[in-house]
Amino acid sequence: MTPEQIKALVAKGESETLEFKLSTGRRSDAMKTVCAMLNQRGGHVLFGVSLEGKIEGQRVSDRTIEQLSAEIRNIESQVFPSIERVRVKGDREVVVISVKPGNSKPYSYKRKEYRRVGNTTVEMSRWDVTQMLPYATQRQVKRTLKVLKDRGLIVSVGRGAGARWKHVKTR
Repeated sequence: MTPEQIKALVAKGESETLEFKLSTGRRSDAMKTVCAMLNQRGGHVLFGVSLEGKIEGQRVSDRTIEQLSAEIRNIESQVFPSIERVRVKGDREVVVISVKPGNSKPYSYKRKEYRRVGNTTVEMSRWDVTQMLPYATQRQVKRTLKVLKDRGLIVSVGRGAGARWKHVKTR
């Protein structure tokens, strides 16, 4: 990401897919937001930007990135977001964490699930979590069936609601 892209993002203001943090000292709050974004439409967390949208930047070291990475490991299922350092002025940088919508929903951070409501991050209710589970399970089953079919290990028998899968005998 370039400084110009950072400016364009910041000009849009915080939203369901964009969060500002003044410093990585707020990384625990930021990981709740990353978790929420994984559970929804994805997005970006920018460190070094004030809540008012002023691009301040911060001094970033390898240790800063290590601390962020350690905090990311508290998100379950395992996730590998993009982490970028963008120099904005002098020795100051904005750190950008970017995620796409997750494939293993629901995600949790320190054993709690989160979602975005507008530009805020809120803990999900048990109801919200249970509504997400059938969707995740259904997608995983479909993906597994497709792999087995592509490998020639199963075939579809029938159509529509009455369709079934049949194991293909191998040697």
